[in-house]
Amino acid sequence: MLSKTIQNLGVNPNTHNPIASPHVTNRSNPSTFRSAQMASQCSNLEDLRQNNRDSYSKPPMTDSSVQQLLDQVAQAFDRQDYRSATVCLKKLWKLQPENPQVQLYRGRLYEAAGKLEQANTTYKQLLKAVPTPKIMAQARQGIDRVEKLTQEQRQQDIARSVSAPDQDKHGLLILESIDPDRRTAAARSLSTIMNVDA
Repeated sequence: MLSKTIQNLGVNPNTHNPIASPHVTNRSNPSTFRSAQMASQCSNLEDLRQNNRDSYSKPPMTDSSVQQLLDQVAQAFDRQDYRSATVCLKKLWKLQPENPQVQLYRGRLYEAAGKLEQANTTYKQLLKAVPTPKIMAQARQGIDRVEKLTQEQRQQDIARSVSAPDQDKHGLLILESIDPDRRTAAARSLSTIMNVDA
């Protein structure tokens, strides 16, 4: 109905808003023009009402509500309730991804989930990005915990492989030369495996 009325005015309904522009090409019928104006206003009013409903249903987050969420995450970690911590942390991550405390808790969540590489990466990025002594100390503690867990996993894997029932069989280790351009990366990998500085 609105598009037919606007077409009668000589206006393209896809590119022209009769309210936004006072210059309509054909105002020969004032009642048609006024009805097009009113219809456009009604649709705009409905959009405004919907936007107002959305804005009231989602109150803006204040610093106190962010702090409450951070407290909830801390309490969830204390209870080892990682599901609740994840829910609160997702909300915080959407609101303030650059917040150092949010990043610390994200690293701890990776740690609790056994994603040690991601936790280590998160802690190292935080250590580089945030010069605050308290945050740096917590990030270092996180890195230490991750390294300790990695070392424990490595020792458990070795113990498991040594205690396997088929360990009385002989094995063969073949060493081949590698391309010179890949040697540096291979040396780093080998030093990580052997736990030796490269």
